[in-house]
Parts: sequence; structure tokens; C-alpha cells
Amino acid sequence: MHRLPLLVVIVTLASGVSIDARERDDLPLRKLAKRQHLFLGAAVSRGPLETDPQYGPALARECRLITPENELKWLFVHPKRDRFDFEAGDAVVHFARRNRLRVRGHPLVWHQLNPGWLTGETFTRDELIEILDSQPRRQRSLGSTSTEASPRHARSTR
Repeated sequence: MHRLPLLVVIVTLASGVSIDARERDDLPLRKLAKRQHLFLGAAVSRGPLETDPQYGPALARECRLITPENELKWLFVHPKRDRFDFEAGDAVVHFARRNRLRVRGHPLVWHQLNPGWLTGETFTRDELIEILDSQPRRQRSLGSTSTEASPRHARSTR
């Protein structure tokens, strides 16, 4: 599923700008949006980046900013209490870097796509703070794509 036609409508409506058809054909959406001091972006999934040969080039051409769609949500990043996996999120961020796109992160805790170990347990306030504090800080460095939590974070309580 390609989202770029929807982005054309959003940029046009949001900016209140009428776009001459010839100009639209010559300029990428990112440049048209930039004229209005807007960052045009898209939520990006790793799957289509790897399987759809038009997806990545279209994003690189049309967008200035991307957000990993689900790849940085807890279900994928912290699938087990003692395991972190950043491989999918790293792939999206590396794509952005290669194409000089900005990346906007996603909230770590979201109302959906949380792992069963988190939603199926009852935690005290202090335990939840400890869980949040155990999250790796990856804003600047994307070295390893998977890391194991230390044993002190691996205990399960009710």
C-alpha cells in the first residue's frame, strides 16, 4: 500500500496552497512542503523497505522526515523481559541516514503493541520505574541491534 497520494492531499490541505500541475510534476513533495515551512514525513515500515523496490526511493524523494511505524514500539523492541531487539528499528533509521532524512522517534509506551510480559503482569510503581530506567538509550548510537537485559531486570513479580 502506497501512502504518497494521501500525502499530496494532506500537504495541499494543510498548507492552503494551490499547486500548479506542472510544478507538482517537477518538484518533490518535500520541496513544496518546505516552501510552506513544513516537514513532510511518513510512518515507515521495514517490510516494504526490503520488499517493494519503489517504496524506499519514493520516501527518499518525497519526504524530509520519517517515523518508524511500529518498529520502535515495545512489542518489537522489548519482546521478552530479558531481551531487547532493535534490528527492525535500526533498519528504518539506517535507511533515513543513508538518504539524509530526519527521524522522529515514537513514544516508548503506547496504548497498543505492548509485549505480553508487560501487560500480563502487575507491577508496583517502583518496578515500573526500574523497567523504564532499564531501557537502552539509543538516540545517538545504533551500534548493536540486540541486547540482553541484566539479570536484575529479568525477575517477574506479581
